[in-house]
Amino acid sequence: MSISDIKDYFFLVGSIAGLLALFRPVLESKFDRDRKRAEKILELVSEEHMKAMDFDVYQARAILISNFYPLDDLKTQWKDESDLVRFSGPLKAHYLKEVEQIVRNYSKLREYIQVPYWEPTSTGDDNSDTHQWLFNKSYFPETIGSQGDYDVHLSEAGEIVGKVRDGIRRLQIIMEMHFLEAFFARFLLPKRLREVALEEASN
Repeated sequence: MSISDIKDYFFLVGSIAGLLALFRPVLESKFDRDRKRAEKILELVSEEHMKAMDFDVYQARAILISNFYPLDDLKTQWKDESDLVRFSGPLKAHYLKEVEQIVRNYSKLREYIQVPYWEPTSTGDDNSDTHQWLFNKSYFPETIGSQGDYDVHLSEAGEIVGKVRDGIRRLQIIMEMHFLEAFFARFLLPKRLREVALEEASN
């Protein structure tokens, strides 16, 4: 590399740093607003909520209808492009990607949790919060046939719940990034996501 190339490189770095300093107040304001949006989403649909749903789907085989309300709310706000999902800061693309995937996976889950595979029932209380989806094992034949095996159905539904939970976890990781890290998210996020995946696998 020639002296001229080195000078050009440092001039470019200096120019980028100057532009960042000039626009930092605007970018940081958008960054902070996006973080608050992500916090609200995580309050609406927490990782703990999805862990409980995983148990409800595969083990209990009964899900309170009200447990779907938070995800229904997020899906509606995504469809309506409400302020909750109107990201605009330096991490915009990463936030949008994860929220969209959460909504898509939830839509897939509801293709499983519906009649005739599951039946809406009441637990005996008139309170709407006690209405539930109850797994309809009688729909499935004893052996694998054209309708499929019930254990396969439950495993696939549980896997989708896991994907929603993973999306919530990734959203949390993005939200925890610092402002200056946001400009290197393309390189930093994959490593951090892998670390979390390995940590989960070892537990």
